Amino acid sequence: MKYLGHTLVLLIAALSSCSTDTDPINQDNFQLYELVGYQPSFSPNQEFVPVTDSLYTYRLFDTGSFEKRIGDDIAEGKFSTKDLDGQNALLLTFDDPNSDLIHSCYQGEEYLLSRTDGSLVGTWQACDGPVLFFIPSNPS
Repeated sequence: MKYLGHTLVLLIAALSSCSTDTDPINQDNFQLYELVGYQPSFSPNQEFVPVTDSLYTYRLFDTGSFEKRIGDDIAEGKFSTKDLDGQNALLLTFDDPNSDLIHSCYQGEEYLLSRTDGSLVGTWQACDGPVLFFIPSNPS
């Protein structure tokens, strides 16, 4: 009976220490950027098209790694800061250079321009993609 009591106590302790959080990432060690809109590259009016409730995000970790999510799809890699034609930029280098999530003119890499307001702008328009706009957001 004593053995059963110890087993029950250990089982309760193990179950009570489980978290209900489905995202195992520590939310204190990354900056989240969310897509807020885009501009078509070859549209005559090139108006800004807002996006609400975007499932397109970047997570930039303190370790220099990143995670790009579009819906349930995830691509990962490392990032560094670069000067791109006189502008501050982030260079994202993907672990899988053939990932379908790469929106760039360069295989395995993406550049995001860093603006003074803290937002990021994609550079995909250089090869016929839309101009993508991301703002920093607090993880929820």
